[in-house]
Order: sequence, then structure tokens, then C-alpha cells
Amino acid sequence: MTGIGVAGCALIDYLYSGVDFSSPEFQTYQTRKPGDGGLRPGALVFASDLETFASTPLSEILRDVVGYRPADAANVGGPGIVAAIHAAQLGASHDIEVSFYGARGNDADGSLPVERLSGVPVSLAGYRAFPGPTPSTIVLSDPAYANGAGERCFINTIGAAAHYSPDEIETAFYENEVVLFGGTALVPTLHDRLDECVVKAHEAGAVTVIGTVYDFRNEQRSSNTPWPLLRNERSWRALDLLITDYEEALRISGTDSAHAAVDRFLSWGVGAAAVTCGTDPLVAESAGRQFQKSGRIELPISERIHNEHKSGINPTASAGRDTTGCGDNFVGGVLYATAHAFGEGELSGTDFRAILAHGVVAGGLASFHLGGTYTETRPGEKAALVQEYLADYLSQTGLGGYGIV
Repeated sequence: MTGIGVAGCALIDYLYSGVDFSSPEFQTYQTRKPGDGGLRPGALVFASDLETFASTPLSEILRDVVGYRPADAANVGGPGIVAAIHAAQLGASHDIEVSFYGARGNDADGSLPVERLSGVPVSLAGYRAFPGPTPSTIVLSDPAYANGAGERCFINTIGAAAHYSPDEIETAFYENEVVLFGGTALVPTLHDRLDECVVKAHEAGAVTVIGTVYDFRNEQRSSNTPWPLLRNERSWRALDLLITDYEEALRISGTDSAHAAVDRFLSWGVGAAAVTCGTDPLVAESAGRQFQKSGRIELPISERIHNEHKSGINPTASAGRDTTGCGDNFVGGVLYATAHAFGEGELSGTDFRAILAHGVVAGGLASFHLGGTYTETRPGEKAALVQEYLADYLSQTGLGGYGIV
């Protein structure tokens, strides 16, 4: 049995699709300068800061931007839990056990994530209730943005996650073979003490992974200096894999390109780094510590998924689609592939590109349904879908024979 422990962000996503970011209503609340609390496509803002920026209650802002309609969906989301769910759905038949550690509120909404996750093969014993509202994010989605590539805008309420710290993480978390710290910028105390958590997990023998999220708290503090993530060489050397998107990579590294960001992360001592770049090829490299050593990697998106979007094909039969959770599922795909290779005793001998390929396919498939969480109608449903699209992707990229299933 291979264990995956995930600590970090879980919340409720209230999804509004079909929002026009070019509309006067949206632009009324759009940012004027970095960190001012206004809305910005692709970025996250805290609800309290948006209200201060606009001198308007959130309820009125939402009414102006989306009208009086209710949310299209209310799903379980968050960079930590979504990655955990994907890894669990694929790993259930491969002796992979996934556990999640995080905070929900003691309000009425606190039961919603637990109810929605009742059929998901993730242990929620470490997902505990704390005082305050359940963390949530209003997700505004414009599918026509960027010439049809689509983009989202996030309004976050930290709520009870403000009470979650490394002191709340049970010892069992560090006994897992693979651990992920996911979206900790939305769990402030955990994020500020991430160094000690990564070092502790590394010293316990785990493969350590961080998946980032937009760090509006530190962006607000200073838009001219890099966001702090890990603060010393010991911590960076304890990190086996850093996964971040393009903008987050630039803001953390203080560089101006994905390639430069990967260079800097490796120079700081991280074992491997991957930077996703939307519809452009991801950029990655492994120094050869836990993952097989690689040169500079560039992997494109899935051509099949791209073409099916253009043709209106939807393999998930979802009533709606958006890009919410694509990055989180990318992390989940890499997490599953890492744990599976580890369990087979083949992690160091597995082509790092094949590990990343799982992320590309998982992230792409997430764009076919609303929200990051794929609800299975039967066990193994998502795994079968991933295997089908993974086979196409491995053929597309010339990685046939290197894949993990």
C-alpha cells in the first residue's frame, strides 16, 4: 500500500459561467494596480479586500456582475482537496490510499463538503471543523476570454482556514510515502510555516510536493518583491517537486519567464520543478533526486482534448464546462503517477515526462466539466477516461511505452 497525504486548501466553489470580463459591469470592479483588491482575470482576490476596493458589499458586487441568477454549481474545490480526489480516483485500484488534512467551518456549509465527498475514496479523518465560516470561493468564468481559451476570476473567503496551522496536522500525515502541500497561500498560518512541514516530511522519508495557488496576501503586501514560499536552502533542498502555474512561478522566483523560473528553483535546491503555461507548453526539469534526471522539458497540451473542445465534443457528458480546477487536477495527475511509480519501486527509473503527462491529461479533462471535482457514477470511471486520453497523448508526444497506467 502506498500512502498519499495532502494538506492544504479545501473549500466550496460557487461557479458562475458565462461571465463577460469585457463588460462594463465587470470592469467597474477591475483592478487598477497590483494588489489593490480589484478583480483581475486569472487572479484571486479576498472578498474583504474587494469590498474595500469597491466600497460596496460583496452581495451587491455579485449582483452587478452576474445579475440575480444563482450559481451554476456549488462544488467541492480547492488546490489541495481536488488534487487528492483525482489521485484517489485513479489510485483506488492500485493500492494507493489518499488522506486529506485541512479545515472546514462550524457553520451550516461545513457539512456540504463532507456530504459531497461521501462517495470519494479519500480519508477525511484529518479534515476538521474550526470556528468560522467554511472557506469558499466565488468563481467567475469567461469561456470566451483569450480568444476562446477561457479564464476565471476568483473571490475567496478564507474563513475557518485561518485557524489551521502545522500544529493541527496529525503525525499520520508524515507517515505517507508521498505528501502534497496544496494551495497553502489560502491557509495562511500553514503557508507561513511551510518550511518546517516540508523539512519534517522529507526527514520522515516522504516524496515532498508543493502545488501553489495565487498568493494575493503577499501580492497585497508588495507587488514589487517575490512572494515568499520556502525561506532557506535547507527547506528548498527538502522539496522534491514544485508545481506552479506561469504567473505564480514568476512571482515566486522573481524572474520574467517560465524557463528562468525553473532555472532559479533548481538553483535554490528543489529536486524538480514544473511550470504550467495555460495552452502553451509546460516547462519542467528534474535534477535527478527522487525523479529521474532530465534535461529541459517542454510538453504541449493534449491535441485530442483541444480538438474536441473546438468540435463541441464532451466525453464527460457534463451540462457545462470551464477551466476551473485544471491546474489542481494537473497536480493530482502528477501526484497519482508519482505514488504509483513509487509503489512499484520505479520512481527514479520512470521518465519524468511520463509523470508530467498524467498531469497534462488530468488538467485537460477537467476543462470538460464545471468545477474541479469529477463526480464518478461508478468506481474506476475517471481512471478509464484518463487511460483512454493518456494513450492518445503518449502517442502524440512520442512517449509511448513510458506511460504509467
